[in-house]
Amino acid sequence: MALSLYTQSAEQGHKDAQFQLGKMYEEGKGIDADSDQAILWYQKAVQSGHKLAEHNLNKLYFKTKHHSLAYEWYIKHKGHNSPYFVYALGVVFEIGKEVERDYAKAKILYEMASKRGSAKTWYRLGGLYEYNKGVEQNYEKAAYYYNNGAKGGYAQSQFAMGRLYYFGKGVKSNHEKAYKWMNIAKRQGNKDAKRFIIQHSLK
Repeated sequence: MALSLYTQSAEQGHKDAQFQLGKMYEEGKGIDADSDQAILWYQKAVQSGHKLAEHNLNKLYFKTKHHSLAYEWYIKHKGHNSPYFVYALGVVFEIGKEVERDYAKAKILYEMASKRGSAKTWYRLGGLYEYNKGVEQNYEKAAYYYNNGAKGGYAQSQFAMGRLYYFGKGVKSNHEKAYKWMNIAKRQGNKDAKRFIIQHSLK
């Protein structure tokens, strides 16, 4: 009975019914679990403006490993995506976890997440340029992205900037600035920075 009522209301465009129907299909309550139907109704709920549906949809994409489907959704609906999940999907495509590795898709996702305030995506973008992942190696661009992440408070970016300053890659070699960034990262608990300072006698 509940399924029939929710379905009827959901088909009429009511966001709460669409959300509840998505939950029913996801959890298998009163109906056989069906992740594809759950995704479908969560998508409709998001488009109707249901705020909780976005979170459930993102979690379900990862839970069911629908990474390619998530990518298509994120590209089509750029205003309906949490930067955390967009970043996480970028990592999936960068390292090739459960999908074919695709640096181009990773880069697009990182750029999307960075525009919405995800500081650690600057670090991942810097890494693409430093290590020639799907783009031509460019230390200047790597430094640009690492610097944004470092200023945003991300310790790994701070460590990366310290490393670039020490070796003079993408920036003019400057051991004083190298120590500055390494020390900031160290104070945040970054073990790589602590090790680097000791190994290279930075001060």
